[in-house]
Amino acid sequence: MTSQEPIRTIYSPSHKVAVTRDGEFKAVVGYEDSNVRPEQDFELYYTVSPEAIGLNLLTYKEAGEDGFFLMLVTPGIETADTVVAKDVILVIDTSGSMDGVKLTQAQQAASYVVEHLNAEDRFNIVSFNTGTYLYEPQLVPAAEPGSYEQFINSLEAVGGTNISEALLEAAALVDRERPSTIIFLTDGLATEGIDDTTLLLEAVVAQMPRNARIFAFGVGNDVDTMLLDTLAQNHRGVTTYVRPGQAIDEAVSGFYAKVGSPVLTDISLDTGDVRASQIYPTQLPDLFAGSQLVLAGRYRDGGPATITLRGTVNGEEQVFRFDDQRFMEEGGQPFIPRLWATRAIGHMMQEIRLHGEDDELVQSIVNLSTRYGIITPYTSFLIEEDDIARAGAAPLDDEFAMEEAADMLAAPTQVAGAQAVDRAAMESEMAAAEAPMEVVVTRIVTETVAVEGEGADASGYQSQPLVVSAGGKTFFQRQGILVDSAFDPDAGEPEVIPFASDAYFDLLSDYPESGQYLALAEEILVVLGEQAYRITADSEEPTMNAEESTVNSEQSTGDSEQSTEDSGQAAGNSQSGTPPAQSDQPSAGMPVCGAALAMPLLVIGLFGINLTRRRRM
Repeated sequence: MTSQEPIRTIYSPSHKVAVTRDGEFKAVVGYEDSNVRPEQDFELYYTVSPEAIGLNLLTYKEAGEDGFFLMLVTPGIETADTVVAKDVILVIDTSGSMDGVKLTQAQQAASYVVEHLNAEDRFNIVSFNTGTYLYEPQLVPAAEPGSYEQFINSLEAVGGTNISEALLEAAALVDRERPSTIIFLTDGLATEGIDDTTLLLEAVVAQMPRNARIFAFGVGNDVDTMLLDTLAQNHRGVTTYVRPGQAIDEAVSGFYAKVGSPVLTDISLDTGDVRASQIYPTQLPDLFAGSQLVLAGRYRDGGPATITLRGTVNGEEQVFRFDDQRFMEEGGQPFIPRLWATRAIGHMMQEIRLHGEDDELVQSIVNLSTRYGIITPYTSFLIEEDDIARAGAAPLDDEFAMEEAADMLAAPTQVAGAQAVDRAAMESEMAAAEAPMEVVVTRIVTETVAVEGEGADASGYQSQPLVVSAGGKTFFQRQGILVDSAFDPDAGEPEVIPFASDAYFDLLSDYPESGQYLALAEEILVVLGEQAYRITADSEEPTMNAEESTVNSEQSTGDSEQSTEDSGQAAGNSQSGTPPAQSDQPSAGMPVCGAALAMPLLVIGLFGINLTRRRRM
């Protein structure tokens, strides 16, 4: 990519891309994968701007609903005149468990950071085991680093893990007048000093200056995820988990390459006359040269706006105004709602894990998961047909369903170990997602009654997509029918239209956009405008008896009120996911296949995890 003007935003919502920039006017965007079946177009957004900081606004809104926005804020590459002078404090675990390759890689990571400091920066190194050891009593100018390599190479892995003393030593080094970055690296639990996590966190909060940012690196699986994630959350940083087999030095150097040159700190955002809310991340991070700040949020009413970004550069307030921005009144980019929901769910799951169970958060996670098809190993029970019937978008009155959700989402009893690290890493990735979450569960395998040659394999089973997306809609498989996630049985009977009939083609003519939906299957229920349409392969309208209709009525739950008041959902669904709750039950006119309900489902999930659940008897 080559431009006459400086390139700012480069973003793909559809694929995970690598971006290599060659100055302000050139960039290479790469995507590579193997053993995958391409199922969506490649999308790439980019902007050019002569301004020091560029802003790109993408929005999506359905009529009568709150909208969604995605904001991309990108500074230039060549920012030598505006880079903020900072202090960097490396806090490195040298307890006995760090012996060998881990310590060697930690030493290499420390050397990399010091070697890549800017001229006006300062630094220090705090190593800790049973006690703590400082490179120098005070912060050291990067221009005169001294014999830091000798200190780093002299570190030995021995003794216990005194995390509290190390972090309090780092707090004492912080200059309250300069941005300070603390890179905290450990591979274990606190065994010396304050070893109670709650008391340790309280001690750090009491002593750590507000301008310090803590970026934690947990090495291996024997780390206190509660401690690391709460430290990062309290002090506006992030946690990176370095799993067994991954290189510490690569993780740290890759991180520092992104945050080594801050250009704007203590950021605040103003969207002018447009009322924005529910922005993720909830605390705006600092802006770094060569990186991109990605914000996802909601807005009330669309219209033109001037967006103002404020922050601090070397102690002085800087203001950047972006005129002629527009939050659309209707339409836009349909992937944004699902991206926003991905971030919201990740954030709320973190809140439950770190701060305890909250019924409203549990309810909101269930609502968003079923609405946008975002299923994690901890909300996997929602993919089961009977549970989706229980887990409607309205507040769950079913005690069993709410109890199931609370159990699955509750804070883990263990804060360390592979499972705890898996969950912490997944939540962190979701909360900071730059693209809609990929579908965790995508297919079911059921015993088929299909005519021979119509999709069944030699064993008599066939694979069906559990979730399908097209345009801005998400559909889920229910009893052989694809059901629109926007369908609300309480809104009235769907109009039944035979496949390929005159009425079918009239519908295509009236709603040209429906072609992408109707092409998904012959049996489909889709909402267009305010009317639901049931497309059936049968030449005659299917019927439903009174008992089945009663069951469906009891299972149905409304969505619009809860989505606005509790979860901030909108009707704009995008990408593939797991079926939203309000659409899980068959509508009036749907055939109910008792045999299908009795067939076992084989769920194929992320990480090879068996996403079945225990049932209370």
